[in-house]
Amino acid sequence: MSSYLQSLMSTGETVQFGTRQHPITLVRAMLQSGVVLLAAMAVGGLVTRRAEDLGPFSRILGAVLAVVAAWAALNLAVVFARWRAKQYIVTTRRVLEVEGLLNKTVRDSNLDKVNDIVLRQSALGRVLNYGEIEIITGADIGLNRFEWIADPLTFKRVMLDNKEDFDTLARPQAADASDISQSDIPAAIAQLGALRDRGLITPDEFERKKADLLSRY
Repeated sequence: MSSYLQSLMSTGETVQFGTRQHPITLVRAMLQSGVVLLAAMAVGGLVTRRAEDLGPFSRILGAVLAVVAAWAALNLAVVFARWRAKQYIVTTRRVLEVEGLLNKTVRDSNLDKVNDIVLRQSALGRVLNYGEIEIITGADIGLNRFEWIADPLTFKRVMLDNKEDFDTLARPQAADASDISQSDIPAAIAQLGALRDRGLITPDEFERKKADLLSRY
């Protein structure tokens, strides 16, 4: 896990799964930059062979071609770096989309706010293992749309598993202590401990709730 991603985690929160856009998204940039590089190299070879005929113009043209080739190589490097920097993360509490090299943008969706997840895969996407995932809120509004995401089935499965755990473990926290019978208090404390261990509540929150329950025991 990168130090930046680690800095985004709240107390007790852990990463469950991470992925990026499928490498197929790099093909277009690679083809474009590759064509430019090959063209620059071909023209450069021609200029070298005709240097005597072109005279001083050959040096100017050679410099221009060198700049074009450098631009194509730099463009490919930047595209690859941006691809590496864009991540889709499932944690014990949230789903995050992180992008940007120097200037970072982070979008997140709390698991308890997620109402549904829509997965779309074309025939080619099923073969190459990429697709589109859209997260739907309770108001049926697309909260986040992840396009060209790699391994979308695993991403959706891990997200649903952690949402189910979150919903299950969050119930004792939401419940009023007055609604818990004395005989159920040990089980409620055990559930709160599981909630803490999963990173869904902080240790301080666990201790406060535990003390509240024990005061009635």
